[in-house]
Amino acid sequence: MFEKFKSWIRRYFGFSRTETNGFVVLVLLFPIILFSPVFLKLVIKQNTHGASLNTQQLDSLVTLMEGKIAFSKKAKTISEGTRKIKLTRFNPNTAKYGELLQLGITAKIAGRIINYRRKGGSFVVKDDLKKIYGLTENEFKRLKYYIDLPDHRRQRDKTQHGEKGATHVRDIVLSQKFDVNAVDTAQLRSIKGIGSILSGRIVKFRNGLGGFITVEQMGEVYGLSPEVFKLLKERGYVEGQFRPKLINVNEASADDISRHPYITKKLANQIVKYRGQHGKFENLEQLMNIHVIDKNWYDKLKPYLTL
Repeated sequence: MFEKFKSWIRRYFGFSRTETNGFVVLVLLFPIILFSPVFLKLVIKQNTHGASLNTQQLDSLVTLMEGKIAFSKKAKTISEGTRKIKLTRFNPNTAKYGELLQLGITAKIAGRIINYRRKGGSFVVKDDLKKIYGLTENEFKRLKYYIDLPDHRRQRDKTQHGEKGATHVRDIVLSQKFDVNAVDTAQLRSIKGIGSILSGRIVKFRNGLGGFITVEQMGEVYGLSPEVFKLLKERGYVEGQFRPKLINVNEASADDISRHPYITKKLANQIVKYRGQHGKFENLEQLMNIHVIDKNWYDKLKPYLTL
């Protein structure tokens, strides 16, 4: 039938065979060309509709995620807002992490205060607390009245003696009693015989212990001369209400236990091993069941331990 159609075209138009074939191809392409715009519009419309649905789904997902984030922030705010805050006098040189949290100080700021002390830093006057990064002015004003530190730095006596221009600086710490758990490196350096290195050792040793429970412990610092130690014993004291930082021997890891200057890594591992074999300690005296621990060591470390 198709061949008859081509024969009719050749006879009617007088086309050759090649011209007839070209004409037939044009006739077949003409409907495609004619209706292609309509077809393209339908395809584009369908794609646009699909994209619209995808956009709506994405918008819904974003809205849902934003709602969850907002709820999370709100929950955090409520949690912090319901924390029980108890404002009492505190010394930032000795206050424990939990005590700082009870004052309404955030966990991040409390951690920075503890880390600052561990690195040998100390607070001499109230304004020194502003050294802690992230502590706002309003937060400092809220705490300022309760900080157990002087408002201003102590005056120093300067007397000329010896060679021209030589100055002897004597801090008030030499003429008055001072708390060995609150004195800072600057005050220690004012004592003849204590320089920056030795003052740093004293503060670092104190922080490692968790605080001095006796003034005599300062004599354990390497490099401290008998003359300087004598002066420290005469002027220094431990505040009656002071409580050192305690190590929980039933919970602490070997690494945490070994950070104490009185406990070696080997001994810390033995304590944890004994705990694993026999269960938690029921009393501190059980530590003496470990063969390397004697009565002298136990008496020395007992004030720093808890169950």
